[in-house]
Amino acid sequence: MKATLKGYELRHGVEQAAHKFCSGLGLPPVTINWSNQISTAGISADRVMILSDVRDDAVVSKAMLVRYVGFVLHELAHHKFTDFNVNGGDQYLRSLHNAVEDIWIERQVIDQGLVGNAASVFTDLVNQMVAESIDQVKDWSDPRQYPFILAVHGRRYANKVPTPSELIPIFDKASLAVDKAQNSADTLKIAKWVYDQLQKMPESQTNPKASDTPSKASDGPTSPSKSGGEGEGAGDGDKPSDQADPGPAKRPAKGQDAAQVEPTIEVDRKAKGIGSYDRSAMLVNRDQHMAQKPCIKTDIVVPGRVRYEVKKLFENTGFEQFQIGRKAGSLNINALHTVPMGNERVFKRRQEVEGIDSAAVLVLDISGSMFGNSANDSEIGHAVRVLVALMDTLHKANVSTMILAFGCETSIIKPWDMNPKRAIADLGRIACGGGTNDYFAVRTAHDELLRRPEQRKICFVMTDGDGDFREVKAQVKSGNALGITTVGVGIGSDARVNGIYDNPIQILNIADLGNASFKRIKLAA
Repeated sequence: MKATLKGYELRHGVEQAAHKFCSGLGLPPVTINWSNQISTAGISADRVMILSDVRDDAVVSKAMLVRYVGFVLHELAHHKFTDFNVNGGDQYLRSLHNAVEDIWIERQVIDQGLVGNAASVFTDLVNQMVAESIDQVKDWSDPRQYPFILAVHGRRYANKVPTPSELIPIFDKASLAVDKAQNSADTLKIAKWVYDQLQKMPESQTNPKASDTPSKASDGPTSPSKSGGEGEGAGDGDKPSDQADPGPAKRPAKGQDAAQVEPTIEVDRKAKGIGSYDRSAMLVNRDQHMAQKPCIKTDIVVPGRVRYEVKKLFENTGFEQFQIGRKAGSLNINALHTVPMGNERVFKRRQEVEGIDSAAVLVLDISGSMFGNSANDSEIGHAVRVLVALMDTLHKANVSTMILAFGCETSIIKPWDMNPKRAIADLGRIACGGGTNDYFAVRTAHDELLRRPEQRKICFVMTDGDGDFREVKAQVKSGNALGITTVGVGIGSDARVNGIYDNPIQILNIADLGNASFKRIKLAA
């Protein structure tokens, strides 16, 4: 695997891993909501997983991918085994329960052989967290850290953290009890037993309120506090806990809070996602954007200049031909009659020139602002005819095409493999889609192009520009960094495409498309 990945490669890899894990765990497919508003991982009862988003062109480490994949498997294990109705009471007991539950669900996945590489995934995840905790936690005798210490101690495959010697026999016994646990109620009993044992320790002198944020057993892998207590660090986390005694253990004080237990996926500010991207929720069936009967004229004559300009830009320049009149090569039987006249050049040679394959996604704005009293005479009518002209011309230039339509949601009107004639007929039935979620549509178009094998990738967006221009502009920039050219085709005199798209074209009707200068479009080769 490469040392670094692009953001879109990380997302695709995580999504593939999630589907593979679901299959191994016997769960229905999970949907993933990539959000720039969170730094945690979580899963809902209806299998919607929320993960921290990364922008398409972000450069991320292999370790980051390992962390994401580990969280995905851990959350799915919770979904399969955890009873979310079992509640441990106050925050400290819930944190202990979360630690025991984390140990139990991971053992279930490994021991039952549900996912072949589960042990490796969980080992990489917890050891990343252990390494971070060694740098972050200053006082391992602080009772706030005990749930995290327990969560590490019970994972027999984990590197250890400094552990007060009095805790070792307690946590050893709890770890053995986890082997016999059958459900979340059993893990809660183990957590309560641990809590009772901790109450027999000398009273803690630390501040009992380390965190006011409650946590749930379903939040994810138990994590250490980033602040910890006062004092020096306690040594190497790779050493066994009994070789790195940080001092005597102390009893959790009344009202004591444990270290924060929510998992975090720290995404660098420059790598952070632009907006929320939930492909599974916002990409809908094409029928939702289709009327029963055609209302827009699509049988148009494509301007000759459009064909000429687009063909020059997109035509696959590869060709294969024979060069004749050679002194060596394959015999050219059509020249044999010239041999008696002394012609020695009766051979031919095959010449091949490899071209650049192209793929284009055409994005159509079907928001309410595109529709007037008459569909044919409004912006949507002009946009559809422009789209038809482009698609027809691109198809004849051997360019692979897809069509997306967007309002509040986005649909695929023409998949890559659909016959263009059928797609043109369907465009006559296009219907209003409500709002203007152009960011999601442009990002989906880029996502589709990034999955394609073609070298040249371009996205045409036909819109009046009344959308989330800041997010779209940032996504266009991200696409540029990955070799995707995004062209804004402004429909109407008031269309806002300048300053948003690097390659804007302003048109009022199909005739204007014929006069537009396509030469300004810089295509990645």
